[in-house]
Amino acid sequence: MLLGRSDNAMSRGLEDVRLFAAATVISHPSCKELGEGGSNRVRILGCTVDLTEDGTPNCFVGGLDLETGVVDDVCVMTSRKTQKNWIPVPTYPSDDLVPFLYSWNRSSITWGVMRPGWNTDARGPAPLWEMTEWTEHGCPFLQQAKGSSCFVPYDEEGLHIGVVHATQEVEGEALRRYWHFFVVMDFVNKEVVRVSRPWTLGSEGVQYCIGYWFSEGVHHVWGSVLDKDPVYLRISDVEWV
Repeated sequence: MLLGRSDNAMSRGLEDVRLFAAATVISHPSCKELGEGGSNRVRILGCTVDLTEDGTPNCFVGGLDLETGVVDDVCVMTSRKTQKNWIPVPTYPSDDLVPFLYSWNRSSITWGVMRPGWNTDARGPAPLWEMTEWTEHGCPFLQQAKGSSCFVPYDEEGLHIGVVHATQEVEGEALRRYWHFFVVMDFVNKEVVRVSRPWTLGSEGVQYCIGYWFSEGVHHVWGSVLDKDPVYLRISDVEWV
């Protein structure tokens, strides 16, 4: 279900997409069962501009069939204050709740929770979501950081690792500069364990991490430059701060 298209949008379609598996088969009566079909079906979370009422960037959630490539059940957030780079948290407190990491800001992390299924208000369908708490992270590098990748298993202790990015407006330059960080998280205690020094995909211009995996000490990073040119990096030597 969509809210309609904005003719004045600066871009079209679905952006900054993250895929994550459903914990169980969702049984909410007002949406399709995003967990149905086992590993062939996943949830999808990202940003859209033209599928909003006024061309304002906003989060969306939906489902993706990995065999057919069909995205459906798309529902756009109706709030105009949502941070667009949410990170699904790979720990589920119950069958009906999907926790997510909303943003880093100054010295704290904002956490939220999403309930599968939609409610309806005067502006149209909207996911049931809310901010739940704030925890300190104590790392100046993470000020104004935003989510890039989902977090994946890091070690046998249950820690997870992912990629976040931060941007900076530079006077006299048309495009923002981007930097990325590896972040190791303890999601049980909601703590930041370690953060890497900043790195880029080859330059400091517009870029985005579109995929990440960690295996046998190697960081596999897929990214895009200027939202088009794909790159792939294998990083084995990381300096932590």
